[in-house]
Amino acid sequence: MKITKWLILRIVAAIATVIVLVLLIQYIGIDLILFLIGNLNLYWIMVFVGVYSFTFILRAIRWKSIVKATDHNIGIPYTLTMLWSGWFVNEVTPAKIGDVVRIYLLYDKEKEMSFGESTSTVAVERIFDILAIVLLASILFGVVALNMSIPDEFRNFILIAFVVGFVLLGVIVAFIFYGERMIGFTKRLSTGLYERLFTFVIGFKEGMSRLYRRPKILAIVALLSIPIWLLEATSIVFITRSTGFFLPIEICLLAAVIGFLSKLIPLLPGGFLIYEFSVGFILSMAGPFSLGAGSYLPYSLSFALFLPLSLGVAFALLDHIVKFVYCSVTGIPSIIYNGVGTKFLSQKKDTVEIDKQTKS
Repeated sequence: MKITKWLILRIVAAIATVIVLVLLIQYIGIDLILFLIGNLNLYWIMVFVGVYSFTFILRAIRWKSIVKATDHNIGIPYTLTMLWSGWFVNEVTPAKIGDVVRIYLLYDKEKEMSFGESTSTVAVERIFDILAIVLLASILFGVVALNMSIPDEFRNFILIAFVVGFVLLGVIVAFIFYGERMIGFTKRLSTGLYERLFTFVIGFKEGMSRLYRRPKILAIVALLSIPIWLLEATSIVFITRSTGFFLPIEICLLAAVIGFLSKLIPLLPGGFLIYEFSVGFILSMAGPFSLGAGSYLPYSLSFALFLPLSLGVAFALLDHIVKFVYCSVTGIPSIIYNGVGTKFLSQKKDTVEIDKQTKS
């Protein structure tokens, strides 16, 4: 087997993820993890699976609408398999490689679509994702601030998260107008990185210019982005309820959205560690909390006035694991069906397409 940078990166990422999971389990405590797993309610898990699946249907409709703006058409079933493939790859690799997989799959599926057009659809989709997440975080923070007293340490953490979110918005606005200049420095670091970023910049501009000419499609894409992320945020609600903990819904939703912000730049596959502590920290604002009928706490947590951070981190880890299992069950068959191994790893026509974009 040929040793490549990509292979080394995957090995390092896998080892780092294992180390992080071991540290997370040690921090939470194996007894608490077993306690929560033993109290899992299948009903709430099935509700989670249904809602999470529905978010993918909405994503498929949104992506199909963006593709339609390029005068191409893809079916919802195939769009779902591409999304599941990309989400699974994102869970097992760092740096959102799954988005690149989706670009190649769409490019390979639509023979008349250029690589730049395929890139534009995913680029536009991700920009709307960031806008929706920051908007939801702002609204939920307002709701939480009105309904409960937030300790200073929590308030400062949330404000930092918002600053990061709004900085991203500022970067996006600058990216729209000065994208080529902003990525110029990466050429000195890596030609390959520069080429990928250049394709993304050009693709985003082309995609947005097409959407501006199709206002109805633009409205559909914008409107769908909010319910997609709001529904995905309910996973924390279902996970906590599945273990018998009835935490305030607004706290659960805010925790999930802050977790989404933490995963925008994943350093580890799936964004492990930073996601767990971001979600856990916000969940620890919940208190006093109530338990479902027949539920009980381990003795060490019985007198907690607020949700212990270790318990919040445990909920986030369970949420992460359940999503990982879902993405594996849906993503692995989709990858086999779509043949990602031969289509993506070959990365065909990447440089050629870059040259075409540059000349034009």
